[in-house]
Amino acid sequence: MELNNNVLSLRTERGFTQEQLAEMLGVSAAAVSKWERGNAYPDITLLPEIAGIFGVSVDYLLGYDVTCRKTISEVVSEANRLRKELGGDEAEQLINQTLARYPNNLQLTFELARHRFVNANYKRKAERDKLLGEAAEGFRYVAENDENKARRDWSLNFLTTISLVRKDYDKATEYNNELLITKGLYPRATAAVIRMHKTHDETALRALKEGIYGCVVESTVLLPWITAYYMGAGDFDAVIRDNLRAVKVYEEFTDCGRIYDQLSGCYETLALAFANKGDFDP
Repeated sequence: MELNNNVLSLRTERGFTQEQLAEMLGVSAAAVSKWERGNAYPDITLLPEIAGIFGVSVDYLLGYDVTCRKTISEVVSEANRLRKELGGDEAEQLINQTLARYPNNLQLTFELARHRFVNANYKRKAERDKLLGEAAEGFRYVAENDENKARRDWSLNFLTTISLVRKDYDKATEYNNELLITKGLYPRATAAVIRMHKTHDETALRALKEGIYGCVVESTVLLPWITAYYMGAGDFDAVIRDNLRAVKVYEEFTDCGRIYDQLSGCYETLALAFANKGDFDP
């Protein structure tokens, strides 16, 4: 049992003194000292309260949590699997529990923010706003402190999107400007052109095709924002025009993973727009 080491480690990480923890639990500082030295154990009824203070599970507190025996990469993979199986809350909890053990790990900080961002889409407004705020806080920390360029860039991207959702356009511009400086202009297209000049073979051709696919995928991110704007303005002709244009492109790229889902979304949007116009067959 690792209870004594876990209490000591978690208390130190949270910045609590033995006296402060004792006061929160209604016990003496001497009792906490005995727990941490392994000379005594808390009453079993106190375990849930201690775990709650530290934001971990009782299993973790006792040293039985299976995440203790997993690498961070394995935990991230497990959380992504849970997400795909519609276990968004469980995925977030798994990452959060692992982060309690590795509080300074920026990969886990990023993953927790990402899961909260995705999870927010399935919550009511009050909880959605709370999750977006927590996600933004995590992404800001990663963007400012992580040496991993990919995570910094993705954090700026998420921060831009969250600011747009909140209609904080100044912040959205600020984050996006940082992202543009970091990534440059059309980096994938530039890479494909460079490769095309260096090699005249299938590698160059694949690179160019991947560049085209990338542009199509990025357009699927932009279209919902355009559609929402026109829907809000009641301009259903514009909605129909832009979605029909997108359908013609997407139908050529249905073998490109997520494009199929976006194509289905376009069909649903078109049906809604025609229904709002009253321009449909009964």
